[in-house]
Amino acid sequence: MRNLTGYSIWLMRAAAIVAVVFGAATIRAGGSVLFGDGAQAAGNVVGFVLWFNFLAGVAYVVAGAGLWLRTRWSAGLALAIAATTVLVFVGFGIHVVAGGAFEARTAVLFRRGDSALGFHIIVFGQAKLAFTSLRGDEKVVDLMDPGQSFGEAVMFMVQNRTRSGRWRTLRYSSRFC
Repeated sequence: MRNLTGYSIWLMRAAAIVAVVFGAATIRAGGSVLFGDGAQAAGNVVGFVLWFNFLAGVAYVVAGAGLWLRTRWSAGLALAIAATTVLVFVGFGIHVVAGGAFEARTAVLFRRGDSALGFHIIVFGQAKLAFTSLRGDEKVVDLMDPGQSFGEAVMFMVQNRTRSGRWRTLRYSSRFC
């Protein structure tokens, strides 16, 4: 990667930062399920998808470092990540069609008493904040749409615990680019 203009270098550095941040977040999320206490909240995970995402997080960080340093191999690694992501997606589709267990289209992001790990931005789909009443009924407090965020205030609380409630995605879609 040589003879880059100032704009190209800036763009590559921005991509490197995004790759490292996304990779670190992927490692943290996958690691909490694989090695921490996140497995219970994760539900029916598909093992090979979970391990791929965790290892891909490491690859994202390495690719980001390579992009930052403008190495030749970083573009090849990024292409390898994209290709293997498609293969894992196909494998996941086969797993689902074959009747394998997987987490439904909703996911609990946090439960009463969980530590706040960060704030969330809805990119697509919806999320709802719901409490369970004493009678066991679900009470919807808020519905969030794309572009809205939540969890910012909890990050700055001294105790850093959620009071109660849970966020569930109501629906989502995914795209591969």
